[in-house]
Amino acid sequence: VLHLAMHAISDDRYPALSGLLFTPNPADTTYDNHLTLAEIYGLSLPAEMAVLTACNSGAGKLRRGEGILSLGRAFTYAGVRSTVMSQWQAADQQTSRLMLLFYQELEKGLPKDVALQVAKQQYLATAQNPDLGHPFFWAGFVLNGNAEPLSLPNPNGWYWVVLGLVVVIGVGLWRAFGGKKRVSSLVQ
Repeated sequence: VLHLAMHAISDDRYPALSGLLFTPNPADTTYDNHLTLAEIYGLSLPAEMAVLTACNSGAGKLRRGEGILSLGRAFTYAGVRSTVMSQWQAADQQTSRLMLLFYQELEKGLPKDVALQVAKQQYLATAQNPDLGHPFFWAGFVLNGNAEPLSLPNPNGWYWVVLGLVVVIGVGLWRAFGGKKRVSSLVQ
């Protein structure tokens, strides 16, 4: 999962110049800290999902026969199976809260579209201020692409693998150092 929380530029006149803005690094003279739409099209990103919480990451120029030339579309073209993107400006604090709820629902194994829907409902139910329930703060995020649940590794799965290895190694060491002989001498 790629999560890019940053600023974005949407250029309707020259869509290829739309892109994501990274924090400038004065020591880096090679890159301009601007990942353009054209550059994203040239990437290979075989990711399950990209979450673009940058403003207007789903906005762009509508081209006949092409669709909307947005950052979200570029990530799809680069190989990302599904993209969550914003259709307008995103408020930092409210977006952070919404995305936290979204990831919690994904961890439960819900399909991505359902997880986003439930997160929006939970956001509305827990909004501290009625003004923050305005659709501006939550409705702009949409899912594009594959809506199947994420295939997350089971954190408890590793526990059982490690426990199994400890038991196998323990039994092996016990046998190697005469554990059988000691038990049989104790039984007599």
